[in-house]
Amino acid sequence: MLKIYTRLIFLSILLLFVSAAIAQLKLSVQVDESRISTEDFIHIQYTIEHAKKINKFIPPSFAGFKVIQGPDYSNGWTLINGEMKEYVAIGFVLQPIRKGKFVIQSASANADGQNLRSGSIAIEVTDPGNNTIIQIDKQAGNQPLNDMILKTGENISQKIKNNLFVRLELNKTNVYVGEPLVAIYKLYTRLNSESKVTRRPSFSGFSVFDMADPESEQAHYEKFNGKDYNVYLLRKVQLYPLQEGKYELESIQVDNTVSFIKESFARNQNTLNDILSAFGEEGIGPAAWVKQQVTLSSEPKIITVKALPIGNQPQGFFGAVGQFTIRTDLDEKELAVGDVATLSINISGSGNLPVISSPQINWPAGIETFEPESKEELNKSVAPITGKKIFTIPFSPTSAGRFVIPSVNLVVFDPLSGKYIESKTDSIPFQVMEASLRKTKPGKPGISDPVSAPSGKNEFPGYVIVLFLLVMFILAILFFLTGRKGKKKYSKDSPDAGKSTAEISTEPPVQQLSLFPHIFNLGKAKEFVHLNMPAEAYREIEQVIVSVISERYEIRRGETFDHIYAGLIRRYVPEELAKQTVSLLQDCQVAQFSPLIEGNIAMADFERAQIILDKLQSSTT
Repeated sequence: MLKIYTRLIFLSILLLFVSAAIAQLKLSVQVDESRISTEDFIHIQYTIEHAKKINKFIPPSFAGFKVIQGPDYSNGWTLINGEMKEYVAIGFVLQPIRKGKFVIQSASANADGQNLRSGSIAIEVTDPGNNTIIQIDKQAGNQPLNDMILKTGENISQKIKNNLFVRLELNKTNVYVGEPLVAIYKLYTRLNSESKVTRRPSFSGFSVFDMADPESEQAHYEKFNGKDYNVYLLRKVQLYPLQEGKYELESIQVDNTVSFIKESFARNQNTLNDILSAFGEEGIGPAAWVKQQVTLSSEPKIITVKALPIGNQPQGFFGAVGQFTIRTDLDEKELAVGDVATLSINISGSGNLPVISSPQINWPAGIETFEPESKEELNKSVAPITGKKIFTIPFSPTSAGRFVIPSVNLVVFDPLSGKYIESKTDSIPFQVMEASLRKTKPGKPGISDPVSAPSGKNEFPGYVIVLFLLVMFILAILFFLTGRKGKKKYSKDSPDAGKSTAEISTEPPVQQLSLFPHIFNLGKAKEFVHLNMPAEAYREIEQVIVSVISERYEIRRGETFDHIYAGLIRRYVPEELAKQTVSLLQDCQVAQFSPLIEGNIAMADFERAQIILDKLQSSTT
């Protein structure tokens, strides 16, 4: 028994070290657009952070897209607390093959000997006709026609140049790392034109957040160099620089079809409405128009990004730039050994909220923590972004006593003052009793005894114990009846008298009672895959995996992914298998809502699910 406890303690310590190492590595994904047309391009970038050596990177299949460019590799670094942290970015330029809703599946990598996996990205592809179409509106019909009429001998190219152009407007060109700048791409026109965006800027080196939807924005009038223009929004984003240096904001490209009215058809009318009225219901025929194709691009601009001050950078700075406050909450302050509680860290304010990571917590000895989860409530239509980001960290005490979660320190760089600002939360005390003294929590029947087993003994659900006792009772009756029947049948005069019961019994042997009566399989999911019904296949896979971990590991249905992971770890499931299980469940949920999952991907995920299922069932038998 002492050897078993020693091995369990050693494995727990090893898992803690492995978890700490994995937490330093991260594989993330970003796209510049989530809704495009079949004629557009998207730039997708995978970023591996804090890795010293990248052994392998495997991109997804990009089903539904054609790879136009990539992979393009770049690297960089940031300075936090005087420590240089490197990252590697892998970028691709994709063009959709057809319209529809697509899910770009996860990419995977191996860095520093650890396996990493990114999230999935949903992309909607529309018809080309859903691009921004720019035409003269009703109000423009009463404006002078001079610029819309092509006069005899007039240079059409020069006329277009003077009355149709694209501009990039910036609210600032000199910023700190993490300080946002707003970039607005606009089309200015005094002509009758139809336009569509054919190339978008990639914004490499920045985190990009769209502030408005061009398709829902109405045109407005602006005066530029003394002339009135119809102005159309092409793109409005706020950009958060990731590292210091000089960056060029790329141009946006717009294809235009400009239509002029020939001078001979103007008939001395002053406005477009006057012309339409003069021609009556027949309208202006094709012979009255001159059409010209032209491609316009905005002028690129240079952004200077300054590094954050290092000399006076306080300890505990983790990249927050803006104006923020911090608050911590504990959902339970009276626990028993093995219970799972949750610490919440709420960071609210304005600034680079989406890229902020969880602050460091100096947990007291005797506390085991699990993978944190974050949730955002953001307003990205204003700059800087405002809202809040909440980190939830499950933890479990491994010993009884009085504990205190120390205050959490938040260090923020304020770009307005150019200074670092520190704030702290209050410390949170809580009490932990021995598991044997655990009390039922009021209003929460059935969950007073969590899924942990710190004593090392197997604990089974109540229905299993009841079933076990019922079967034992039935077996006892059967043995009693069988014994009496045997005594009556085999009397002293029986020719088989004197033989043992084992030699003459024709009853089948009593099988050993299985504590887990169900053996789960994925036969139905495989049928759905062969029938090209991927959504049903993923739904069946999810249901089977959830049933296994519910029955065999006492993890309640409906739990969050963090709690599923924590419950598996506490049941001594290998950490890699726990991660694979949670990752599979996440992929199943995403895939169920994607109408375009290719058969080879569904089959690969089915095979992955079969391996995970076998491991989950074999580890409990």
